[in-house]
Amino acid sequence: MNSGAMGRREFMQGAVGAVGAAGTMGTGVVSTAGLASLALADTPAPAMAPVKGHPDYFCDDIDLSVDIVKAVSSERVKVLFDIYHVQIMHGDVIRRIRQHAAWIGHVHTAGNPGRCDLDVADQELNYRAIMKALLEVGYRGFVGQEFIPRAATKAGNLEAIRSAGRLCDV
Repeated sequence: MNSGAMGRREFMQGAVGAVGAAGTMGTGVVSTAGLASLALADTPAPAMAPVKGHPDYFCDDIDLSVDIVKAVSSERVKVLFDIYHVQIMHGDVIRRIRQHAAWIGHVHTAGNPGRCDLDVADQELNYRAIMKALLEVGYRGFVGQEFIPRAATKAGNLEAIRSAGRLCDV
């Protein structure tokens, strides 16, 4: 599994605001379709980022994100599968990888709880199994290490990143 973004563009949907969820869904499809039409064929498809924990953010659900990408119906736009956020939103990370494999354009990692190192003893995510599931569904893209190392030193932070790379190399 490759680590790094290599030119990947990520985007977010925005706030629900006064139009409400239904209006935001329509706007999300239209704006995402517009973005897809601008994406260059020889670059990685932009990936929409569903995130949890941002007040009034519309797209805080992986299933909703996939619904928007499906509605756009373009190979030029995908979903960012942020393992940390999917775990917080829904759990069942591996089942959701299998369910949404066709729409995954990029992957991010982070330990949960705490958005920290992937391999510390108190983490609830099994990254070896998750990476194997990504390979099983045919994902061959990059995996971005997006966690906050717990170490207090530069050397400790570098070791956390190396360790995450080893853990995700299946």
